[in-house]
Amino acid sequence: MDILDYLDKDAFARAVDALAACNNIVTCASGSSGIAAKKFSHTLCCIERPARFLFPSEAVHGGLGCVKKGDVMVMVSRGGKTVELLPILMYVSRKASPSSV
Repeated sequence: MDILDYLDKDAFARAVDALAACNNIVTCASGSSGIAAKKFSHTLCCIERPARFLFPSEAVHGGLGCVKKGDVMVMVSRGGKTVELLPILMYVSRKASPSSV
C-alpha cells in the first residue's frame, strides 16, 4: 500500500496551513516518538519556523507555560494512546491552540 492510500489530504493541508500561520510550534512525545518529534522541531528551526521540543514530563510540571494562544502543538504517538499526552492535550485545547495528535 502507498502512503497516499492512508493520507487524509484535507487534514494534512489544514495541518500545513496551521504550521505556516502560527507564532510558535511546540512538539511533544515520549520514547521513540519523542526522538522523531525532537528532530521535527529541529528541522522546523532549520527552515526558520520557531519551534521547540517539550518532554511530556516537563509539560505537566509547568513547561506548558510556553504555549500561547495562536501557537501549534504537534503531539506524536505511535499508537495514539500515550497516556502522558492526554493531560497535555486537554490543557492545549483549553488555551484554544490548534493541536494535531
